[in-house]
Amino acid sequence: MRAWLESEITLVAGQFVLARVTPSCDPYLRRPLFPVKIGPNGFAIELSAADPFSLLLQHGETISILGPLGRMFSILPQSANLLLVGRSQPHFLLPLAAQALERAGAVTLLLSQPYPVEALDPQIEVRLGELSQMLDDSLGWADNVVIQSHAVLPAGLRQQVQHSASKAYALISPPMPCGTGACQACAIYSGDGWRLACTDGPTFELDDLKPAHE
Repeated sequence: MRAWLESEITLVAGQFVLARVTPSCDPYLRRPLFPVKIGPNGFAIELSAADPFSLLLQHGETISILGPLGRMFSILPQSANLLLVGRSQPHFLLPLAAQALERAGAVTLLLSQPYPVEALDPQIEVRLGELSQMLDDSLGWADNVVIQSHAVLPAGLRQQVQHSASKAYALISPPMPCGTGACQACAIYSGDGWRLACTDGPTFELDDLKPAHE
């Protein structure tokens, strides 16, 4: 399901908001929402039919959102080949695809599980299969790679991308209940120590990230 939220909050690719649908503070923690499409008077979000949050959204209702949160993604070069890798929530990457297409770039989206591709811009090439194999076939073409994941990437996948000539990033979206870095629930280990996805990210240069045991 897609829902359009009219808002004066201006988002750019890589940013998100924290939302509360219920008028009370139960549940107390807010829900991070990433846009799938950004417009001049709001943005669209995407939810699965099984998501309890979707049952609370009603047409015409007012919800409380805080934002923008997170750091914006750097502007992509003109006419760049952008490779997007969706490990769990590929729709988080769609504003980056729109940014690349606006700058006359080409976009390929790699998926490890089915996704309703009819909702995507027809200019986006979509491939479905085993990520490691598809990366082998696509990394030589890509100027920039962005991988979406809820947690730090598996070492094998991270090394595979790092060994390519592409400029690589990871959009990491762990639980981010506060959005200000106060709770530190979204801590990510990097070469500079612990960083927070909600304030330092959620998009990081892949070379900056490493498993906590390294």
